[in-house]
Amino acid sequence: MSLHFKHHPGPGPAVLILHGFYGNHGNWGPQARQLAQDFDVYALDARNHGKSAWADTMSLAEMADDVATTM
Repeated sequence: MSLHFKHHPGPGPAVLILHGFYGNHGNWGPQARQLAQDFDVYALDARNHGKSAWADTMSLAEMADDVATTM
């Protein structure tokens, strides 16, 4: 599945950041804004977190595939 993300546009190469357990993209707000001075930042919500879609399963392999799909 494609994940919800907050885009912080910046001049450099793309950087994806992902929250930890019980988090969402907002956990990275201040750091993402700071990084956006040098990078094009995407703060992701993992499946079953934040504004991303919810699913019955949530294995690490599925979550990794979600990040790859979003990229």
